Amino acid sequence: MREIKFRAYNKKTKQIEEVKEIAFFKDDFVLNTRDMKTLKMQEQINSEEAVLLQFTGLLDKQGVEIYEGDIIPLGHSLSVVIWNDYIFDNPCFCLKVLNEDDLYEPFRNKGDIPNWIEIIGNIYEDSHLLDIN
Repeated sequence: MREIKFRAYNKKTKQIEEVKEIAFFKDDFVLNTRDMKTLKMQEQINSEEAVLLQFTGLLDKQGVEIYEGDIIPLGHSLSVVIWNDYIFDNPCFCLKVLNEDDLYEPFRNKGDIPNWIEIIGNIYEDSHLLDIN
């Protein structure tokens, strides 16, 4: 069974932060987060100020945790980790190959991820990597 945890993109600070607590309400949530560089606790942020990013339960070749929104080279293309609940029979995390309308590589367990996969950034802090001509 995989560990359930999140990080969040804070829209105000424009940084990825470690989620320490989540309080869910009817149509909202509030996060207590910690700066991943300074380890300092941040002010609470709500759903309008943050994007939740779920841990896939998998690691890249360097042992780095793979989360939604991570950018990963895949052959001669780049891909982004997404949650997909509408293309495959069983919802799962996928690598969405960029510049390909309908190309998704699903992964449900460690055996689905090649051992050469390496995260090169995320779509929020490293969006310049997505500028493909």
